[in-house]
Amino acid sequence: MIRIWGPAILSSFGCVALFSVPNWSQQFTLYAALYGALFAIAVLAAALNRKHDLTAREWIVFWAAALFGRGLLIFHEASLSDDIYRYLWDGHVLLSGINPFRYAPNDPVLVELHTAFWGLINNPELPTIYPPLLQLVFA
Repeated sequence: MIRIWGPAILSSFGCVALFSVPNWSQQFTLYAALYGALFAIAVLAAALNRKHDLTAREWIVFWAAALFGRGLLIFHEASLSDDIYRYLWDGHVLLSGINPFRYAPNDPVLVELHTAFWGLINNPELPTIYPPLLQLVFA
């Protein structure tokens, strides 16, 4: 059981530490070190469990730790990429009944759709580059 509990507990603490870094792009070295440590924990867990079939309880611990770590990061500000604003914009445009492949965000046709995050969109002079199925996810 320690084969799964140890890495699960370590990775949970690692995710909390990663979450506590306020701006990843300004403290990239710390972010990279924490992320590297989490990767090392994952490699350790894989090595320890390579020849060990996990019980149902151990799988629950594994998934609970994974979901806990991801759940924490949902609330963290996206500081390594501003793509989230493009995703939100594309979804907003699509829900308004307009094809996001037709107009770039800064096209005068879309002025009425501008939102509070409109100024944060990357490459506003280009229409979306994301595939159609992802557009449905963004919406």
